[in-house]
Amino acid sequence: MVELLQLKQQFKSTRIAKQASSSILFSPPPLASSAKKILKNEAVQLHRSRFN
Repeated sequence: MVELLQLKQQFKSTRIAKQASSSILFSPPPLASSAKKILKNEAVQLHRSRFN
C-alpha cells in the first residue's frame, strides 16, 4: 500500500504515468492476433451441434 501511495505522489496524473510507462514496459501483441483465422462461412459449415 505504501508503494502505491509513493507512485501516486510521483506520477501526479494518468498522462504522466502513461508517458513514463511507455518507455519502460513492452506489451506483446495478444495471442488471438497470431491465431489462424477462419472465415465465417467455413465455421458455419464445420459447426456440429453437440445435441444431435
